[in-house]
This record gives sequence, structure tokens and C-alpha cells, in this order.
Amino acid sequence: MPEMDGLELLKTIKQPPSVIITTAFRNYAPEAFDLDVIDYLLKPIAFERLIKAVNKFFDREALPSKEALSLQEQKECIYLKEDGKVHQIYIEQILYIESLDEFVRVHLQDGVFTTTENISKLQRKLSSDAFIRIHRSFLVSIKAITCITTEWVEIKGIKKLPFGRTFKQLALARIGYKV
Repeated sequence: MPEMDGLELLKTIKQPPSVIITTAFRNYAPEAFDLDVIDYLLKPIAFERLIKAVNKFFDREALPSKEALSLQEQKECIYLKEDGKVHQIYIEQILYIESLDEFVRVHLQDGVFTTTENISKLQRKLSSDAFIRIHRSFLVSIKAITCITTEWVEIKGIKKLPFGRTFKQLALARIGYKV
């Protein structure tokens, strides 16, 4: 670049992009790493070394910041249809989901939501780390479980839900209950 070099340009950018520097000059490496570059490659560049630098980029991009994670957790939601309208339901508000013949009730911290969507489809929408199927008719938030026996789980101290025979062993193991 005729007016300035790459490092000078990086210094002028408030939020610089992820950068891998390729150069024939070894002496600028300390200054480059002070600018938080991903890697500093000296020419001629071996293909394997380039791949390593690119993988560093993807590794760095794959690790979201703590702030981004907490923001994501706060905003996680699903959309469900009720009475011809689509409603946003925050996942953290869901205590358990109950399947009835023609519809499903989503029990929230502050009420109940009814939809015609089936429980298996809802289970696929929800994180398997946060929810567990304990019965063909019940999907529960693991965080909402306040008490557990070999026969039932208690949700927030207000509702006991039974284990289904085919779901019992897997659910108990997932929750960490030793029989």
C-alpha cells in the first residue's frame, strides 16, 4: 500500500476484523501480535502452515464471548401457533409440556399456553441439555425439577409428573438419579 502499511491501517480501525498477516518481514511480528492478529506468516508460506492459521481463525470465531452467551440464553425462544396467531415463547419460562389428545399444553412460569403442535416436534425444537422426556405425555425442563423419586418428578414444588415405563430408565440416568 503506497500511503501506509497493513499494521498502520490496523491501528486506525476501531473494531478491526480478524487478520492473518502474510509478509516477508520477520521484524514486525511483535507489533502485529500486540494488535491481536490471528497469525503472522512468513513468506514463502507452506500450505500446512496456512491451514494451521486458518484453523486458528475458525477456532477463535467458534468461541463466543461470555456476554454473547448470556444474551443468547436470555433471548432463546420458540414460536408456537395458538388461535391462528404465532406467539413467541421464551424457553427459560417453560416448566413442562403436557401432551393431551388433540393439543399440547405448554406450562409456563406465569401461565399455560395451548397449541396443536405435537410434543415430539416440540422436543426437537428444544435443547436436549435443558429438557427431558419423562413420559409419552410429558417433557420437562431439567431446571424446573425440584424433587425426584423412582416414580415421579416434582416441578417447582407444585406439580408431580409420573415417569412413563419406556422413558423411566433413560430419564433417571440423564438426571443423575442412582437407583
